[in-house]
Amino acid sequence: MESGKISSSHWLVAITKHYASAFIIADYFLKKEGTRCLEISALGKQGLLIFEINEKLSPVDYKIFLGNFNDQLEKQIIIENLPAEVIKSYLSLENSNADNFLLFLEFDFLGEALMAAQNAVSRGLKIVDFRFIRSSNSVTHLILTGAEEAEGQSFRKECVREYPGVSQPQLLAHPAAEIKNFFEIFPS
Repeated sequence: MESGKISSSHWLVAITKHYASAFIIADYFLKKEGTRCLEISALGKQGLLIFEINEKLSPVDYKIFLGNFNDQLEKQIIIENLPAEVIKSYLSLENSNADNFLLFLEFDFLGEALMAAQNAVSRGLKIVDFRFIRSSNSVTHLILTGAEEAEGQSFRKECVREYPGVSQPQLLAHPAAEIKNFFEIFPS
C-alpha cells in the first residue's frame, strides 16, 4: 500500500502463542526484502501480526518461511489479492450503507473474517461494518449487506460450511430505517 493510496494486496495474518513471538517473527520477516508490517498487537498473552506481501516475495515464500516458526504460531493464513474495499473497511476508512438485509458474522480468527469479506465482496455483497476486538478473547464482527435477501441467506450458509471459526451467523431482512442509520456517519 503506497502512502495515500490503498490497492489490492496479499496479506499474511498470524496469531502467535506469545506476544514476544510476534516481534521475533516480525523481525525475521522485516529483514526480508518485500515485506511491510502493518500491525503487531497484543491479544492477551498472544500476539497478532499482519504483513503486506509485495511482488518481491511470493505467498509461497512466506509459507516456507513460516515453517521456521511453527512452534510459535497458533494460527496463520495468507490472503492473496485482498481487495482494496476490504482493506479500507478493516482500517475503518470506508464502509457501505445498509441495503435490504444485514448479515451479522462473528469470527474467532481475523484471518477467516478477512477471507469471508473477500469472498463476500467478490459476490457483490457490501461491507457495512468490520470490527476486530483486540483482547485475550479476540473476536471479529463482520456485517454485510446487499439488495437481495436470498444472496445473504446463501452466503450465510456458505460461511457455516467454509469457515469453522464463524459462530451464530444471523440475517436481519428488511431492517428498520433506524437500524440502517445506526451504521451511517451522517444518517438521513
